[in-house]
Amino acid sequence: MSRLLVCDDEKWIREGIAGAIDWASLGIDTILTARDGVSAVEIVRGQKPDIVITDIRMPNLSGLEMIEAIRETICPKRIIVISGFSDFEYARTALQLGVSDYLLKPVNEDALREAVKKCLDAAREDELALRLRREAGLDRLTLWLNHIDAQIPGLDVLLSGFGIDAERTPFVRAGICRPDFSRGLFPAHQTPVTGAVEETGAAYLLFQPSASEYACLFFRDRSEDPGARDTGLMGRVFYGNLGITEAGSFTGEGGWTRLEDGWVSYNQAETALLYNLIYAKQHVFMYDELRGRREKPLTADFRVSKPVVLLANRRFAGYRAWVEEIFGAINGGAEQINPRDLIAFFSSLVSGIGRLWELDDGELEAIRDEIETVWRQEDLYRKLLFLPERLPPERQVGVKRNFLQALDYIEKHYSQPVTMAGTARALELNASYFSKMFSECAGEPFLKFLTRYRMEKAKEMLRESNGKIYEISEKTGYADYRIFSKNFKEYAGISPAGFRSRIV
Repeated sequence: MSRLLVCDDEKWIREGIAGAIDWASLGIDTILTARDGVSAVEIVRGQKPDIVITDIRMPNLSGLEMIEAIRETICPKRIIVISGFSDFEYARTALQLGVSDYLLKPVNEDALREAVKKCLDAAREDELALRLRREAGLDRLTLWLNHIDAQIPGLDVLLSGFGIDAERTPFVRAGICRPDFSRGLFPAHQTPVTGAVEETGAAYLLFQPSASEYACLFFRDRSEDPGARDTGLMGRVFYGNLGITEAGSFTGEGGWTRLEDGWVSYNQAETALLYNLIYAKQHVFMYDELRGRREKPLTADFRVSKPVVLLANRRFAGYRAWVEEIFGAINGGAEQINPRDLIAFFSSLVSGIGRLWELDDGELEAIRDEIETVWRQEDLYRKLLFLPERLPPERQVGVKRNFLQALDYIEKHYSQPVTMAGTARALELNASYFSKMFSECAGEPFLKFLTRYRMEKAKEMLRESNGKIYEISEKTGYADYRIFSKNFKEYAGISPAGFRSRIV
């Protein structure tokens, strides 16, 4: 729906125009009136009507002066001028000011209706064109920020489509916000939002470059002062527009750069977010604060040979213990570790395993991509912990095919009352043979492995859903809620309710 402002110093004309036509049938739901140009300018600034119908000659501020005034601030989409004077100079001046139509008094209702209808049709066409232009602009902007298309001809024109004056704001700073989807936080798809932070003089553009993250670009007329920091600037924009909190998201912030180098700031924001691999409990990462760290090469703890040998010799319990140890080393030496070195190390681990298991290029690339695109420590931990289950059974070196079939059975039936004897029967194996074979391959008895698997699934459900504790108990194969709670506390060191409240 649209708003219409009628401006005329004669009351009977104002009211006549306002009541002469069924405006609602044209899609206009609000009629505003002003008795002179001064009050009309105030209404335009405050109410932002879509169309203005105004007389030429009025006290205090003429119609033409009023048009000039609102053109300098925030003009409505269309202006229709009416006048009792057919003087050519008035019409010419009005047209030079960009009015949509010029009607003579007395105004014919059909002519007025048609003039307003043309304005509404033109406004809809402009809105569609602007939307298409912005969508195309976002695609180009995303390519630029990812340095796929580093030189965008007409960057200033592109930004002007979002209301950003590149000439007046030649400095830019980028930020990236990723909601914590593991907690069920899914902000609605965000159409581009523009605004300003008054105390800093910065304009901003907030948009969604991908389904999993939001980006914000700040523009202003100067770079950041040495040693200064715009504390909370990104957060206020992200949290206010997306309806999330710092605890429910992760934010990376780049530094101020010249506008033409804006992709550098965006890459800095992405780099800053990688430090969540190092600082698992932190939510805001600023590139300018991280780049001064005294980082060193990874220590001898980070060796690919050890986990590969453990897996090759079917020592899965030993491999899981190694995963626990390596993340202890990460958290213990956080101040000296570069996250890209960490990603490269785990990528090398995947390559080593791939060579041993003779994975083809597609299989190896799929697993490596998962590792190399992870930026949260929790996600990396889980992918590595269950990495053995991703390896193809028919090419698994030294691992019994029956064991892999057992793992598949557990994955599909863990929510049911699974037993060792029942699993052996399902695989058509002798129970004694199955028990010995499973313990050899897993490095722990069947029941202990099943309990650990169920507890990890329970932790995942507690993080990622709002299901009741007894429902999660049933979904992980425990008909008795008390047994589930007891096993969970023994495994995790905390009750299910306490675990959920801690992550919230």
